Amino acid sequence: MKGEVLDSMVTKEELKDWLDESAREKYEEKLEEYIDKAIKKNALAGNTTFYISTGKYTTDGSRKTAFYNLWYTNELSEDNREIVHRRIVNKYREAGFDVEKTKMDCGWHNHYFALKFTDIHRLLED
Repeated sequence: MKGEVLDSMVTKEELKDWLDESAREKYEEKLEEYIDKAIKKNALAGNTTFYISTGKYTTDGSRKTAFYNLWYTNELSEDNREIVHRRIVNKYREAGFDVEKTKMDCGWHNHYFALKFTDIHRLLED
């Protein structure tokens, strides 16, 4: 019927969210900054293979990390976060890093998402 709004029709809010490239770019910058700091910290400590995890094991059980709050931010929709997550992983791969999305067992049968960087020193080999 003419003028009738269907339940499956796209809303203005959804469309605004899907077109919000500026928000995706800001989120991408935040993720890059966090990941770059983690790479620096591990490189300075001599760790060439490491995980940037959304969780960690403690004696009291597993706990979420600051990376958890950033990776699963509520500032963007899940669809927008996924777009940025793919961009980030691809950007580091294009820069020559061996990086993959994985899960870490943080004890107590809790598995958390993580980015695994492998042999970062190989980036310097030509």
